[in-house]
Amino acid sequence: MHLLPDDVFMQNIISLGGTPLQLLESKALLKLYMTILRSDYRIKGLLHKFIVQQPFKLIPHRTEHMSDLKPMRLWRFFVLSSFS
Repeated sequence: MHLLPDDVFMQNIISLGGTPLQLLESKALLKLYMTILRSDYRIKGLLHKFIVQQPFKLIPHRTEHMSDLKPMRLWRFFVLSSFS
């Protein structure tokens, strides 16, 4: 999506909802906003290549404390299948 022409890109963004119409009235602000959004969609596309699509199990290293599982839970954002 980040490679779309400006007008098509903005129509897609507007169709998602949540974009204030006042943003469209300021060309300078719109240009800045579009640069940020294009970067976000580019990163999203790159991250998709790293999504794990096979079931897997995370096993903590012996130096990791089982009481702090928060870092391990973040893996769920990179897994499309079962995760434990």
